[in-house]
Amino acid sequence: MRHLFTFLFLSIAISAFSQTQGNNTINDETYAMAGLQVQPEYPGGLSAFLKEVSHNFRVPDVSTDLDVKIYVSFVIEKDGSISSVKCTRDPGYGLGNEAVRTVESIKTKWSPGIQNEKPVRVSYMLPIKVVAKAPKPAPVPDVPKN
Repeated sequence: MRHLFTFLFLSIAISAFSQTQGNNTINDETYAMAGLQVQPEYPGGLSAFLKEVSHNFRVPDVSTDLDVKIYVSFVIEKDGSISSVKCTRDPGYGLGNEAVRTVESIKTKWSPGIQNEKPVRVSYMLPIKVVAKAPKPAPVPDVPKN
C-alpha cells in the first residue's frame, strides 16, 4: 500500500542562495538574487517551476511518518540551464538524493538573470517540505479459538 504524502514548498518564492558580497556577487562569476537588475524566470513563472518539481518528486516508501525540510541549491546559468545542483540540508531517507535528481531532471531553460545588460549566473536555494505518512498496518482478523 502506498503511503499518503503531501508535498509542500516552504515558501512561495525561491530565496537567494547566499549572502551578497559588496558587489552582489557570490564569487567572480555567480550572483545572488538580491539586487539583480533582472531576475531569472522559469517559463510560466515560479508556480510552473514548483509544479514541475512537485510532479517529478517521488517520495520514497517510509516506515515512519515524516515531516522534514530539504534545501537544494543550484545555479541558473547564463544560457538559462540549471547546474551545480546540491542538497545543502538532507534529512535522510533518500530525500536529498531525490531532490537533486528531480531538479537535475528539469531540462526547461530559464530566462537568465541580467546585470549590467549582460546575462549572469545566479545562485538559488529551493526549500522543500515533505510530509509523508507511513502506511497503517492491516488489521489482523479475529481468529476463532477452537
